Amino acid sequence: MARQPVDRKEKLGELTFIGVPGEKVEDNAFGGAKTLESADLWFRDSKIKEIGMGAFANCVSLSVVRSDVDNMKIGSYAFLNCRSLHKAKFLNAQFVNDLYVDDAHFNVEEIEEGAFQGCRSLEVVSGRIEEIGESAFRDCSALKKCEVDGLKKIGKFAFYGCGSLCSVTLPIEVGSYAFCECTSLTKVVVPKGLDMIDVGTFSRCTALESVDIRFVKFIRENAFRDCALLKSVQTSAKSIDRNAFEDCLALKSVKLTSPKQTFIGMHTFDGCSALEKVVVQSGQVYIRDHAFMGCSSLMSVVIESDYVEIDANAFEDCTSLKEVTVPGNSKIPPTAFQG
Repeated sequence: MARQPVDRKEKLGELTFIGVPGEKVEDNAFGGAKTLESADLWFRDSKIKEIGMGAFANCVSLSVVRSDVDNMKIGSYAFLNCRSLHKAKFLNAQFVNDLYVDDAHFNVEEIEEGAFQGCRSLEVVSGRIEEIGESAFRDCSALKKCEVDGLKKIGKFAFYGCGSLCSVTLPIEVGSYAFCECTSLTKVVVPKGLDMIDVGTFSRCTALESVDIRFVKFIRENAFRDCALLKSVQTSAKSIDRNAFEDCLALKSVKLTSPKQTFIGMHTFDGCSALEKVVVQSGQVYIRDHAFMGCSSLMSVVIESDYVEIDANAFEDCTSLKEVTVPGNSKIPPTAFQG
């Protein structure tokens, strides 16, 4: 006997063809359906093109979802906390009709806010996605790879807490805390068109040893805070905000080369206890208070500039400091190097 499509969770079985009037699975339509294990989003002539907000949220047994429609609209929190979901297909490609690996294949313009948040069995995201929304894959703790084409934007908190994620290639726009607490992240590819590392983007990425940020113009507060294995910083950023590299315990060298101006905010390198050398080459340099506080291994500071302004206590407790080279046209209070 042929299976019949269902349009609401009261009719659900374990393996189900989802058939609904029109082209949309409505908001919250199957939310909390604990027995649902697999869902095929097509039936005969039906072509579902949109999954509404929370449509499958908290379907804790759902492990497989399939659609053969390109550019499916996946609404906010559509698969929130589907903790068993490990196979998904949202594209018209026959060769991935049957998925034998833990993977999610997409051909969509946007994955909206929180759409796959808490899907902690999902391991790979691939295909074509233009925009990944806020918290879209947050706390997907098994996610190891995100290999997508055409990506233009990653929203804030998009991969927050994805502790298994190893590598990522960034688009030209990345939101705040997008990769915070990605504790296995070791490789980050930064395109030349990306101008800003936003607030907390890589904070507490404790496995990250290096990242090429030479062409970034702005590094916002907490951007790399607590990246305990990060070894060096070289950038032409004109502004590095407060706490950006605080407690990067393995950091040994810093070279800043913004042509016109370099601004180093409060506590930017506070607690970088392995830091040995700082070189700044810029037209004007402004170093705010406690910027290098507690850099107990720092031995050399060389600033090549037309004008330097250093706040009080900027180098407090830099107990190994032996060499400081600054231009004659400088504004430096007596307490700048206190302690």
